[in-house]
Amino acid sequence: MKVSLNELQSVCRKAFVGMGFTAGHADDAAAMVAWMQSYGLDGLKALSEGLECVVASETSGRPQVVYQDADLAVIDGQKMSVLSSGNLALELAFAKARVRGLAVIKIRQCRQRQLIMGYLSRLADRDMNVTAFWRHSQSPLTEQVVGFPAGS
Repeated sequence: MKVSLNELQSVCRKAFVGMGFTAGHADDAAAMVAWMQSYGLDGLKALSEGLECVVASETSGRPQVVYQDADLAVIDGQKMSVLSSGNLALELAFAKARVRGLAVIKIRQCRQRQLIMGYLSRLADRDMNVTAFWRHSQSPLTEQVVGFPAGS
């Protein structure tokens, strides 16, 4: 079955609002899932595999800044889905990079990390070079690296 990008975003947004996401977070999360799906990266599969984590994220606390200086921030994701905490962390990265030319943001204890790719592509759309990596702790240990040139 073929579904348009707008339909997918709309359905996902409604689902996220139903789970308790605020309107802005629901828009962002829906866009991330739809972005991954549109590029053949199985956004819906990643979402469905960790749906319990996403639902639990909205009832738990918010991410906390553990450490911050001019170039670096360490965020505690409190074992929440990146759909709940990733957009704020990357907006912080964008603000720091605009001021200093470089920013390093480390998000600890965050789940469904691969869903952050859509957020990263948004930063590239805003003329920012972006590189990110994350590790999955299951066996075998795997690491994923993604990069987006500015304007791509």
